[in-house]
Amino acid sequence: LPIDKVLGLGPGSVVELKELDGEPVTVLANKNVIAHGELVVVQEKYGVRIKEIISRIERIKGLNKR
Repeated sequence: LPIDKVLGLGPGSVVELKELDGEPVTVLANKNVIAHGELVVVQEKYGVRIKEIISRIERIKGLNKR
């Protein structure tokens, strides 16, 4: 979700996910990959367990590909 949509979420908001608990996810910021992780559910709340943060050099390379 774009950050403006995330910031607009509140109690009772519904976010539809394609992934299930334990499945891999990619974390983006400004359409750039910044991390890889997996979806987790703890006490009926969803989150992302970060497994790898993309290095600054790799993020800069991604910017140059645009």
